[in-house]
Parts: sequence; structure tokens; C-alpha cells
Amino acid sequence: MSHKPMRYEEALTVLPFLKQRKANDTKISYCYHELFQKPIQVELNTTLKILILIHLNVLRRKLSNMR
Repeated sequence: MSHKPMRYEEALTVLPFLKQRKANDTKISYCYHELFQKPIQVELNTTLKILILIHLNVLRRKLSNMR
């Protein structure tokens, strides 16, 4: 997974997942530059990580189709 900052729209869609769940299975750091001005560390389990990645891919497609 790349460590480039997430776009604002992506960050907003992932936030609800992060608030709901915490597990010590896998650590992923997301950079919400527009939201927090700094990287934050979150711990997610593998299933949740996969769900988020799928969700982001769908969102990226939608955003690129709008352009």
C-alpha cells in the first residue's frame, strides 16, 4: 500500500470505519493532510483493511469518472 496522502474525499469516506473499529492485527498509517495537517496512526484488522481498500478503489473510479 502506498503512503501518499489521501485526498480529502477519500479521507472522509474512511473516517467512519476508523471510528467504529480498532484491532491490533495490522497497522496502517493514513495521512489526512486536509483534515488534520499531520499523519495519524490507526490499527485495523485485515478484513477491515481489505474493505477500506475496496471502498477507496470504488470511490477513486467514481471521482475520476466525474472529471
